[in-house]
Amino acid sequence: MELKLYYSTTVKPFDDERNQGFEGIFAFLKQLERRGIKCELIDTSELTAEQIGEAYINSVIGPTQLKRYRVRQVFGSARHSGWLFGKQVPALIVYRSGSRVPEDVYPHEKLGRTVTIKEYLEALLAQLQPPT
Repeated sequence: MELKLYYSTTVKPFDDERNQGFEGIFAFLKQLERRGIKCELIDTSELTAEQIGEAYINSVIGPTQLKRYRVRQVFGSARHSGWLFGKQVPALIVYRSGSRVPEDVYPHEKLGRTVTIKEYLEALLAQLQPPT
C-alpha cells in the first residue's frame, strides 16, 4: 500500500467537515510508515496549476467510477471541479502496492456524508498490527 498526501504549506485548509482532524494527519502518517506503509507528502505550493489539475484528474477518475462516491464538490464546485484539491482541501490518495492506479481518494462524499482523511487513517491504523 502507498499513500500520497497532497497539501499546501502556504495555504491554510478550510476549517470545515472536509478537513476535520487534519492537524493530526502527519502523526498518523508517521505511525503508518513505522508499520511499513509508504507515505509520500506532496506540497502543492511547489506545483503549477496544470500539475495540480493533472494530479486531481488522475486521482479521482478511477475511485469515483469504481466506488461510486462523489468528490467534485468536495474539491471544488459543480462548475469548477478540483480547484481546492491539495490546497484548501488536502487530498489523500490510496494505492495498492505496485499499482499506479488510485484505489481511493479522501475526503470524499458517500451517501450524503463526508468521509475524512482522519477517519480513513484511524481505521487503517486500527487494522494494522502494532510495530515490533
